[in-house]
Amino acid sequence: MRSSVARTRWGRRIYPDPAPLASAEEFARAVHADLAEMGPHELNRELGLARLRALADDEPSLWLRERLRELEVALAKPHRNRR
Repeated sequence: MRSSVARTRWGRRIYPDPAPLASAEEFARAVHADLAEMGPHELNRELGLARLRALADDEPSLWLRERLRELEVALAKPHRNRR
């Protein structure tokens, strides 16, 4: 697939990298601590959005690659105490 600035920009718009200095929530997202608060449906939605971004982004960030791994690990864990 050929590189596409527009496609990459679209992917980054629908699932942006966090801005860790902007807020506590953004910092938690940056270090993937927000995943512990998500239930299975939220995790699946996050994973879907992250995968869409990965498909669209010609140069995925290190954070996005980590996020994909962390989401898959979180989904593999039992969800007894999650919403």
